[in-house]
Amino acid sequence: MSALTLSRTQGTREAYRRRVDQLRRQAAVRLGQRSPHLVPPLDLVDYLIERKQSSADLTAIVQTKDPVRKNLRALKDLAITRATWRQYKAALLFVLEEEREASTEGVMSEELDVAIRTLRLESQSGCLKGSHATSGRKLKAFPDADFAAVTRYLEDHIGHHVRANALLTWLRAGCLVGVRPSEWLSAGFCEVGGQLAIRFGNGKATNGRGNGQSRTLMLDQASDEDIEHLDDMLYMLVEMEKEPGYDFDVDLKRMVDYMGYVTRECLGKRTRYPTMYSLRHQFAADGKLTHSQAEIAALMGHGSDATAISHYGRRAAGQRGLKVAPIAIEVDSVRHNRRASFRPRNEARKP
Repeated sequence: MSALTLSRTQGTREAYRRRVDQLRRQAAVRLGQRSPHLVPPLDLVDYLIERKQSSADLTAIVQTKDPVRKNLRALKDLAITRATWRQYKAALLFVLEEEREASTEGVMSEELDVAIRTLRLESQSGCLKGSHATSGRKLKAFPDADFAAVTRYLEDHIGHHVRANALLTWLRAGCLVGVRPSEWLSAGFCEVGGQLAIRFGNGKATNGRGNGQSRTLMLDQASDEDIEHLDDMLYMLVEMEKEPGYDFDVDLKRMVDYMGYVTRECLGKRTRYPTMYSLRHQFAADGKLTHSQAEIAALMGHGSDATAISHYGRRAAGQRGLKVAPIAIEVDSVRHNRRASFRPRNEARKP
């Protein structure tokens, strides 16, 4: 097994295989194959590239307002976003390389080599920037007005909705630290130099994506009320884990579903709604107001300072400074990417 394969978690490897199985089923239907497993590797790569080309064709039709729209529905069905392309490409490369390592047949090995080289050379150029599918309806920010409306709704429904208090606790704590939902499982208070801090295990520490196995957020700028919100969250999780048969992943899925219900109840009809993950996007946007790239990366557990720039909340969505700070040793270990940079809003421009 290659080092690349070993560097990925078992969960990631299984998710990649499921995604490629889905891609194979789609390609089989498109190509008229009886079985998804009969789709040759290069045909599978060509199908994925075709989906990217359909995205470019769809964009061209929309921009030029072409009256000939007989293929519009077909293009919409095939079109994919940049994020989906990256996910499919990573998954397919992983599976093809896995199959190449196991291949003993000369012809098949050669075909796999060609398919892998072809896919590696393809960029995301042509893919849609966004989507109206489920992922496209997620708001990459959590504006104050939305947060106030959601928390007010939850406060009014404590005692009426089973998960109202739990979600309220989650949101109040999550907005302070910007963690991935799954990372709360590893959270705990600690002291650094006699000062209170909170430490989280990095959820994506494999394959060089995370900045170490854990990250520490200093709380010396947090208010007593902020500390209480964090303490309530940790206490709630400890108490939940005591319940017989408790499953964090199952509980999180139900919380996410409830969040979807709440936002639609209290925010009305709109194109995009905040999710639990929007707290992390807002955290990044707020951090960009006052912190350096490396500091934001350390606070979010990123191995590179380019990740938050490319994939997380825009600085224009920032609302206030953060109440947590990174520790110097974790900032120093962040990899710098010169191609992605920004200047904190409060940093004066050089003459």
